[in-house]
Amino acid sequence: MFKSKENTKVIPNEPIKRKYENSLLAESADKLLSRQSSKISDIKKSLSLTDELYNQYYHSMFMNIAAMAQCVPASESHHHSHSYGYLDHVFECVVLALRLREGYVYRSEQEDLIMKKKEVYSYAVVAAALCHDLGKLVTDVELYNATKDSVHHFNQGALPEGTEFLFRYYPKRKIEDHKQSGLLILANVMGDSGLSWVQGEPELYREFLLHASA
Repeated sequence: MFKSKENTKVIPNEPIKRKYENSLLAESADKLLSRQSSKISDIKKSLSLTDELYNQYYHSMFMNIAAMAQCVPASESHHHSHSYGYLDHVFECVVLALRLREGYVYRSEQEDLIMKKKEVYSYAVVAAALCHDLGKLVTDVELYNATKDSVHHFNQGALPEGTEFLFRYYPKRKIEDHKQSGLLILANVMGDSGLSWVQGEPELYREFLLHASA
């Protein structure tokens, strides 16, 4: 199904003999996020985040999406079609969204209210930008867990570190399939605490859902 050939060669310095010659091993979230360190630094500076706030809401969200997406591209043949392109793309979108947020959010008619609640509003901006293409992991990308010999669905969470896997773009997908599909795994990325924080502001939550499922 994934057009892979059995691998009979011994790979030097490889503790696990892979079943397939073009398979990959799931990386740790920490290693995956190290590729985004400059963008994460920009995000922290832009938001003037305290370590407490970052660790409470942002770090786990970043770790979750990194562990889920692994090295998959953002598209099969369009933008960010390189390895790790999905994570490169969504973190670039977060940085861009934060550059634009003041011109959109803080000039609204509810400026005083938003300034009082700027932390949750800013978090919603980051989460919406980070998750705007989340549906692609549901409908467009298909992972095959070579260790278990079965398709891995993203609603099951992330592959454990070291798991041998293959991926492909589902050949029968349609261009609009991914829209709103990301809502199915939104909680897997944001976690209960992050999602509950945004849900505490009903108007913000509804606006957030529109952008997170774009």
